[in-house]
Amino acid sequence: LQNGKSTIVRINDRGPFVRGRIIDCSYAAGKELGLDQMGIAKVEIKVLGFAGKVHPMNHTKQHKQVQRVQLSNFGVQVGAFSRYAGAQTYKAQYTGRYAHYTPIIKRFTDAKGMTLYRVWLMGFGSEQEARDFKDNNDLEGAFIVRN
Repeated sequence: LQNGKSTIVRINDRGPFVRGRIIDCSYAAGKELGLDQMGIAKVEIKVLGFAGKVHPMNHTKQHKQVQRVQLSNFGVQVGAFSRYAGAQTYKAQYTGRYAHYTPIIKRFTDAKGMTLYRVWLMGFGSEQEARDFKDNNDLEGAFIVRN
């Protein structure tokens, strides 16, 4: 944190979906960190564990390595169109709307030979993240897909 304070918190949801922000903390954690007066601050996040299990910290000097993050192949289908132009228009509505997710158009042909253009939002870290996104964004008719 900019003021040198730190705390341990449990991340229990995905968000905020606001450009330039990576986390909202509880009032109690914010007060402990001195954010109740500041509101917004630059922070550093260190993952200490997963699924409620905290792993002991190794206090030896760690060398930071840049690693490429492999995202999952889960997405959210937000639309389907028989005409490519319709899919393009719908995709354009989602382009830049969510900072971490990319709209794509997938072309499918059904058993009768009919072409369908599906608009998917991709870039989710897991199936659960995709589900949370769908549930929290009132996307009527949307569903989880796997690329």
